[in-house]
Amino acid sequence: MHKTRETVDRLLGLQKLDTQIAELERQRDRIPEERAALEEEKARLESRLSALQEERSRREGEIRRLEREIDSLRAQMEEETKKARRARTPRELEAIQKEIAYLSRLIREKENQILEHMEALEGKTRKTAEGKEERVPGLLEQIRRMEEEVNARIPEINSRLAVLDRDLKALEERLLDFAEERERQVHFIDVEWLELYERIRRRQGLPVLVELLEGACGGCGNVLSEDRLMALEDEGVIQCEMCGRLIYAPEWL
Repeated sequence: MHKTRETVDRLLGLQKLDTQIAELERQRDRIPEERAALEEEKARLESRLSALQEERSRREGEIRRLEREIDSLRAQMEEETKKARRARTPRELEAIQKEIAYLSRLIREKENQILEHMEALEGKTRKTAEGKEERVPGLLEQIRRMEEEVNARIPEINSRLAVLDRDLKALEERLLDFAEERERQVHFIDVEWLELYERIRRRQGLPVLVELLEGACGGCGNVLSEDRLMALEDEGVIQCEMCGRLIYAPEWL
């Protein structure tokens, strides 16, 4: 192969273009990852808020159900109290009083259940191991805080997603332009040199062409022997025996 400055210059131009393309591809490939992370965060926030709201609805529904049951039990107690006034025998009165006591116990149990639901909703105060009082926030407070977080963060996420979509579109357009420019450039490079360049790029990645640095390969640091240095001075470009990259010395081209 005839090695000329023009050939090296064309290969260096192609390498610069490939480096730019690789960087654009890295930027493009990072976008789906960031986008997925934002979508996951958005879904997590909305799911947490939805779960809290569903729990609030469930407890409020339980309170309403218990209140209806208490009303029904109180109505039964009232009927039993009327029966007690009409009782004709001590035995009949005792049975009615037992029923009233049973109904009263059911009411207290359901009132305690309501209290538990109310504390879960509105929060409560409890003592720590050190004997200090601390406020435990309830569902209503948790929902308020969560709504604030969602209302602040979701617009930020949506805004960032819109930016990422614009960036992705711009990067795709630039990559198309670079691909067209690459097609144009390769037409001016000898087929043998182009095939060698592509083989090294597939195997080693970029850079393919490296400068001679203090007698060594600028890619892997392999020190060239005197014979190889003489070959480089004579030919202008040689392949590194260690990494296979193309070594050139501008002053010897």
